[in-house]
Amino acid sequence: MSRKLIQIAVNIFAVILGLIIFSAGMSKLYFLHQFPKIIGPVNIEEQLAEFGLSLLAQCIAYSQVIIGFILITLMFRTLGAILLTPMIFMICVVTISFEMYPTNYLVAIMLVLNLLILMYDWKKFAPILGYEYKGHPIKHHGNIRIYELTWLLGLGLSLFSIHISYYDWLIAYSLVFLGVAISLWSHYKRNKLSTTKNKAH
Repeated sequence: MSRKLIQIAVNIFAVILGLIIFSAGMSKLYFLHQFPKIIGPVNIEEQLAEFGLSLLAQCIAYSQVIIGFILITLMFRTLGAILLTPMIFMICVVTISFEMYPTNYLVAIMLVLNLLILMYDWKKFAPILGYEYKGHPIKHHGNIRIYELTWLLGLGLSLFSIHISYYDWLIAYSLVFLGVAISLWSHYKRNKLSTTKNKAH
């Protein structure tokens, strides 16, 4: 299998994981939980509120949204996979402990996909693990920073849509779609510019 096909497969894994985690978080935070989801309970805040832990529930949900968004939009895929690892591992332990069939199998598959992403991207964080990686350093350019800021705008729109969902679902969903589209476009432009600049050097 060519490196290009492997890279495409890894990106597909990241987007799939991102959609699952992103939708799980958004469904917890949207008004009346009216956001499509694949897995996960939506009323975790209500359940934890009985123990005075509603803030914890919100932190979990927002973490899922941000990590999921990072994976969907691919620009910081490695960071998203690193952040997802402890979260998905703990979810896996919980689903196994409570014998939540077949959810535990789905979560186990998600954990494997996430580990495959990390294996593919290991060179990006090899020095953290004490390994020396002799590769070409990434050359940063001013225009690349602009696309990274544009990516943040997309994330901001998606987060802002949570509050808008309490007033208008159509506008809220539109903001999510627009936010993801902007960030995907930013990733594409940043990648293209980075590749062109590095080839030129």
